[in-house]
Amino acid sequence: DPIVSRIIWLKGMEKKNRNAYRRYIYIHGTPEEWRIGSPASYGCIRMKSRHIIDLYRRIGGGAEVKVIRGSLYRTPVAPPQGEYAAREPVQSRRDRKVFRAGPSI
Repeated sequence: DPIVSRIIWLKGMEKKNRNAYRRYIYIHGTPEEWRIGSPASYGCIRMKSRHIIDLYRRIGGGAEVKVIRGSLYRTPVAPPQGEYAAREPVQSRRDRKVFRAGPSI
C-alpha cells in the first residue's frame, strides 16, 4: 500500500503489539481512498489524505495513540484544545456526551 501525505509511526505499547515499530506499522494516508474500510495493508491504519494531515497537525511527537474498534461517533471524546474551541455537547446518548468541534477525523 503506497503511503502518501503523512505517516504516524506506531511503537506498540502493549505486550502483544511491542513489535509494531520494527514491523513498520503506521497510520498513514493512501491514494486508494475508496478502499478505506476494507483490509488492504499488512497491519497499517489507512486514512484519507486530508484526515491524516489534520490528525498529524493536531498531535505531536510522542503522543499516545489508542486504536479502538468501532465508530468514533459512538465514542465520547474530549473536546480538542487550541485552534478548535470546545463547544457544548450537541447530543447525549445514554449519559455519554458527543462533542463536535473542528473537522471530523
